[in-house]
Amino acid sequence: MTLYLIRHGETHWNRKHRLQGIRDVPLNCAGLRQARRLSERLRRLTIRSIHTSPLLRASQTALEIRSTEPWPVIVDDDLREIDHGSWTGMTIAEIEKQHSEEQLVWRWNPEKFRPRTGEPLAMVYRRSTRVLCRLLALDESQTVVIVSHGVVNALLLCSVFGLPIAKVWDFPQSNGSVYVLRSNGREISSVECLSHG
Repeated sequence: MTLYLIRHGETHWNRKHRLQGIRDVPLNCAGLRQARRLSERLRRLTIRSIHTSPLLRASQTALEIRSTEPWPVIVDDDLREIDHGSWTGMTIAEIEKQHSEEQLVWRWNPEKFRPRTGEPLAMVYRRSTRVLCRLLALDESQTVVIVSHGVVNALLLCSVFGLPIAKVWDFPQSNGSVYVLRSNGREISSVECLSHG
């Protein structure tokens, strides 16, 4: 099986470095262009299905990728972005100023961070890896696309490399970028960064 792991296109909140979490923010013009470029790149493939987060920025990207092809788009709630709780809508600078101690834990020891509201990283890891397990159980000759979010995709890569969730920040992924994961049976055998968005 070949999995194309894609981060959604850009939104105006991405551009302002504002945490979106589970807030439904649509793609901006740059994000739509990124999604169209992805569509052009992937059009030559025979894709079994596109699995997307239910959040608008991801589902818009998925639908744009599919635009002229009959590939089924499957919405999977396990692919939704982490819920940032009370940090949603804030910029990194605002969080550093208003929640400096919590932000230091989030940055340097994310596995120990327990938000007062929102979702712990371990919970996001559990649900996102369920998706990977389900997909790897399919026919290994298939090509599947996953459209999700920065934190979710980074956690999936932690899982693939057998790394703890504390390494989540080792896998930054810009908007519209693609990782290609190839499996040998139910194990990922290779990972390639195809583009940086």
